[in-house]
Amino acid sequence: MTQAMTGGCLCGAIRYEVTAPLSNVIACHCTHCRRISGAGASHNAAIPASSFRITQGTPKRYVDTADSGNKLYRFFCPECGSSLCSQREKTPEMMVLKVGTLDD
Repeated sequence: MTQAMTGGCLCGAIRYEVTAPLSNVIACHCTHCRRISGAGASHNAAIPASSFRITQGTPKRYVDTADSGNKLYRFFCPECGSSLCSQREKTPEMMVLKVGTLDD
């Protein structure tokens, strides 16, 4: 079994753990990811949703609609606004973790 990794938002109101290993960290440069991160890219890792668990707090959800009409649920801290992860409506079994929110 993989050792759990932990992470959370800037203010500490939201904490989570991930039990799946991270592979293929991707820098997404799309307009939406640049805006949500406030930088030139958002660094993400796709993980099974079953391996992601919120351990403290309740994130807010924003429904982002792509030009294609596909919906992406973006989860963030309601206190500090830190973007934590996202999940596509069409593939709820996967999560996209914002790797910058990991503790290590």
